[in-house]
Amino acid sequence: MSIRPAQRQYRTWTLDSRRWDGYAPRTGDIVIATAPKCGTTWTQQIVASLVFHDAKPRPLPSVSPWLDARFRGPAAQVLAAIEAQTHRRFLKSHLPIDGLPVYDEVRYIHVARDGATP
Repeated sequence: MSIRPAQRQYRTWTLDSRRWDGYAPRTGDIVIATAPKCGTTWTQQIVASLVFHDAKPRPLPSVSPWLDARFRGPAAQVLAAIEAQTHRRFLKSHLPIDGLPVYDEVRYIHVARDGATP
C-alpha cells in the first residue's frame, strides 16, 4: 500500500526519478537510498549477505538494480529485470527521499556521512 507518491521529480544527466513510476513493490523489498559516495556499495554488499545468507560477492548491478540511473538501459528493461527476481529484492537509489515513492511494505535504508569531518 502506498503511503505517499514521490513529492518531487529529479532529472539530471545520470538520474531520473520518473523511472520509479513503473515500480511494483513486493512485501519485503528493500530500498537502499544514499547520496553518492556515502557507502552505497558497502551497504548493498551487507544486505546481499543477509538476503543470501552468505558473504559471497555477487554482481550488485544484477542482484540490486539501480532503477533511477538513466545509463543502466531503458526503464522498462530494468523494471523487467527487477520483476524477474525471485530473491528478496533490494534496490539501489541515489535519490533524496522526496523523489521516491514510499510504501508501507517496503523497507528503506539510508546511509549518511559527515563530509566535513576529515
